[in-house]
Amino acid sequence: MITDLDVLPVHYAVANDIAVIANKLLASDSAGSAARDGLRTIIMADSRTN
Repeated sequence: MITDLDVLPVHYAVANDIAVIANKLLASDSAGSAARDGLRTIIMADSRTN
């Protein structure tokens, strides 16, 4: 279930590269809190538009 959705346009960068790096940062920073809350943040890139 998606509770909140934000769309950010990316200029002068590759969205797939940004998504991979950001997901790694989120995974290393919030592994404990995500398990406690049952919530998790996922960053995805739409390859059709970038």
